[in-house]
Amino acid sequence: IADRRWHNVVNKTVDLCKNHMVNPKYQGFVLALGGDMISGEIHEELSETNEGYNMEHVFRVFDNLVWTIDILIEQFGKVFIPCAFGNHGRNGKWRFKGAAPSNYDWQLYCWLERHYKNNPAIKFSVPSSYDTVYILHGTTYVLTHGDRLGVRGGDGVIGILGPVARGIKKLKAVYEAQQQHVDYVIMGHWHQRTRLQDGIVNGSGKGYDEFALGHRFNPEPPQQCLWFTHPRYGITFEIPIFADEPAEKSKKWIEVFDG
Repeated sequence: IADRRWHNVVNKTVDLCKNHMVNPKYQGFVLALGGDMISGEIHEELSETNEGYNMEHVFRVFDNLVWTIDILIEQFGKVFIPCAFGNHGRNGKWRFKGAAPSNYDWQLYCWLERHYKNNPAIKFSVPSSYDTVYILHGTTYVLTHGDRLGVRGGDGVIGILGPVARGIKKLKAVYEAQQQHVDYVIMGHWHQRTRLQDGIVNGSGKGYDEFALGHRFNPEPPQQCLWFTHPRYGITFEIPIFADEPAEKSKKWIEVFDG
């Protein structure tokens, strides 16, 4: 299931960018890796139900990412990969000291960077800090996983909007105090595609599971975010890339029901 969804997302992304846009000319592609690349063993029940061991998962993700990156280089010429490690990839307890090198996500990113070290078409940003800052066509992004926003909470009405909005405000304030303007904060972690005025929360390829059902979270189709950054206007076109094929629906253009 994971491999099928992964391939669907990549193939649909290339198809949309290349075959469904007018005069598709791109200077490159940004592949943001936001962490939680594996389930990890942060909960005892994950250790019981994971299909294999952490390093086996890392090798499998590595192979899928090499396949992905090779396609993106072929289709878009240049690829930039900003990286942030997540909480599921940690090896042991949640920590501040040595959080990056003790995380499977970070190790995976370093292997990828070494794998492509002689390829000038690809550039990585693999910091030891929690965030990656990059400027694309004058628009400044901060990529972070989303578990280190310095906030907690949420409720049954607005869901993740409250803590995410507060976290973005706190994060931007920290950067502004260091004379670093931030236009958008992008993250994963929350497993729910959400768009705020100055933030983007990615969807999840994992989809609905026992944890989400146990908390009565609303189900969301497994998906990933795709958007275009214009040299003059910043973010313009945005679209979810669904990882599964939808169920067959009516082919009628419109149906009207009275009542």
